[in-house]
Amino acid sequence: MAELDMSETISAFQAQRPRLLQEHGAAWVVFISAEFKGAFREFDAAATFALDNFPDAQFLIRHTEEHVPHVPLVVVEAA
Repeated sequence: MAELDMSETISAFQAQRPRLLQEHGAAWVVFISAEFKGAFREFDAAATFALDNFPDAQFLIRHTEEHVPHVPLVVVEAA
């Protein structure tokens, strides 16, 4: 398995998080590279959106709130 470099995506999320929190409230957000793709109330909705719309891309799903009690880690690789 190749090592994933998500540093650009994570930096973009961190830079945009205050605005996303203000605009979308407490939500799960989807990023591809440095680009925000959508906000969702449920993690499952964000994951389904990302997998359905960007099946071949590396994406990041993070919560807009700083402290989320449980954040799932999912890595999916195409066969």
